[in-house]
Amino acid sequence: MTLKLEVVTPKGRILDRTVDEVSLPGALGEFGVLEGHIPVLSALRAGVLSYIDKGKTEHLAVGGQGFAEVGGEKKVLVLTDLCMTRDEIDADMAKEELADAQSSLDTYSGHADDTNYRRLQQQIEWAEARLALLDH
Repeated sequence: MTLKLEVVTPKGRILDRTVDEVSLPGALGEFGVLEGHIPVLSALRAGVLSYIDKGKTEHLAVGGQGFAEVGGEKKVLVLTDLCMTRDEIDADMAKEELADAQSSLDTYSGHADDTNYRRLQQQIEWAEARLALLDH
């Protein structure tokens, strides 16, 4: 039982692999996909995408703007704005970005539904996703 997993960013195809299982950070919560999964289209949140390939679990950090499409043809297509492997992550930079964004959000005087507030939230979530990947 296998699935074709494809991860694409604006910079191009990051991953194109046949895998056994995929776990995705959906906007409404994490969900897993095995062969035979019903077709689904889900918005993504920043988090860790995991997949199992020949018994070995691999992980990627994915950004918060994107979608995952589970197709009837045994395919999972992930379109995301950002994607990093563990080796690409600078832990100190991610921690600094997290602290800066949290500090800015703590002193933010705008409304929770405006663009700047959402941008700060996305920066926090992306930094947290990269740090979470380092813990896997």
